[in-house]
Amino acid sequence: MNYKGITLLQIEYFLAVAKYLNFTEASKRLYTSQPSLSRQIAKLEELLGVTLFYRTRRDVRLTAAGIVLHNEISGLTEQIESSLKKCMELSIDRNTSLRIGFHMTMDLGIYLNGLIQDFQKKYDQIELFFEKHNFKALRDKLENGSLDIVFTLSFEEDKSDEIVWTKVTELEGCILTSVDNPLSQRESISFKDLEHETFIVLEKEVLPNAYDQIIAECRDNHFMPKKVLEMPNVDSILIAVESNQGISILDKHVRLYRKDKFKRFPIANHPISVIIGWKKANMNPAVSMMNNFIMNNT
Repeated sequence: MNYKGITLLQIEYFLAVAKYLNFTEASKRLYTSQPSLSRQIAKLEELLGVTLFYRTRRDVRLTAAGIVLHNEISGLTEQIESSLKKCMELSIDRNTSLRIGFHMTMDLGIYLNGLIQDFQKKYDQIELFFEKHNFKALRDKLENGSLDIVFTLSFEEDKSDEIVWTKVTELEGCILTSVDNPLSQRESISFKDLEHETFIVLEKEVLPNAYDQIIAECRDNHFMPKKVLEMPNVDSILIAVESNQGISILDKHVRLYRKDKFKRFPIANHPISVIIGWKKANMNPAVSMMNNFIMNNT
């Protein structure tokens, strides 16, 4: 606090004198000398430009200005003490909630279920809510405050100063083909083997970084995709791959409802990171608690 040079120490001294209406008694309670107490009160009056106490040889009384100040801030020290206690004990209210979003095709059971259960055991006063959305909806809801934390893929990480990103774990990327694609008959394939394939990707508007990274990978292997089909969501990609319209690069653990119709090929040295993001301006303490818990347990 630094309003007009006023300090919390001066406020504390003022409240003590107002309580005991005696400078000697107040200084004893504050474990300070009476001259030091008097100097701080005089300084406070000088900064405010008002007299806070009538002083006589017999007694000390509050002025009208002193009464107004006392009535307005009399609970201040108690509030500060309560806040400091909560801080030290990391105490949060029972009605604290945490709204968590994740991508609709991510199989969180692989790495998250155990963490969430352990987190709730440790912080049982925090109520958790979960939502599934596509990548764009997750971004929008995080930015507008509808979600506190989102679990997504490293494709989504950006340079925004408003959002903090933390890596949770790594998932293996894979090339996904239809069983009707001739490539599916091989034991293994590399990115170079995709030179004559149609790439099925999410629309650039939905996941711009992922689109750019796939094109960059093709260039690194000295080719450009024969054709690129953009789809609005992962479910559409899976339908297109199953019908043998092309191949896709996805997280190995993406949920497949007709597994016998697909063939997965792991991509060596190309892991996909799972990350969590939250807004710096989000003052919900449960956000930081969740983030710290995950970093300490992964």
